Amino acid sequence: MAGYAEVTEPPIDQKFRSIVGKNLALLRKHLPAVAEGQPEGVHQARVVLRRLRSAITLFRPALNGAIPRRVEKRLRRVARSLGEARDWDVLLDETLPDLLDEKRRIEIAPLLARAEAARLLARKAAQHAMADKAFVRALPELERAAAEFGDSRPFRAEVGEWLERRWRKLRKQGGKRVGALPPDDLHETRIALKKLHYALDFAAAPAGAQFAASLKKMRSEER
Repeated sequence: MAGYAEVTEPPIDQKFRSIVGKNLALLRKHLPAVAEGQPEGVHQARVVLRRLRSAITLFRPALNGAIPRRVEKRLRRVARSLGEARDWDVLLDETLPDLLDEKRRIEIAPLLARAEAARLLARKAAQHAMADKAFVRALPELERAAAEFGDSRPFRAEVGEWLERRWRKLRKQGGKRVGALPPDDLHETRIALKKLHYALDFAAAPAGAQFAASLKKMRSEER
């Protein structure tokens, strides 16, 4: 119809390249902050790596091994290192300040000093992991693999089944009420829910308030 641009659905390969490209650009943007030891840089880099890994998992049925396992392994290793550093930041900057008054902080000062030392070690480990040559090489390798990947099927035609698969896995992991889950299962279910949230975002589908509410409740249950 005159006056209206035709809307076409992107193919699977184009959608994947777009997600990878955007998130690699964000990751490179946060690298200096991680190198400087900024907690927010650690947090944001961790989120970006989670999104990249979630994208690879979501698109795996179509990728057919297009992303080398060594790349996924390096992403996972750095994500784990950033996660440990982030856990210490959350504990010392967000959780404990809400629980301890000044008197109690003085009483456990030696313990807090040890925690600060552990945070510093975790932060340095995260910095070293991100500066590691193998990880640095993995980023352009992922970029090249995404560029060479080809699948002209419409993304929308396949993503519904992929999302359904993720939803079934989540239901299997967290079939009980959130409050009834053991701590380890609660943690795994929260991660699975977060991955599904990312997947819905990639699909441009509304995640809904239930996801935010569930994540918030799970975080409170874990503490």
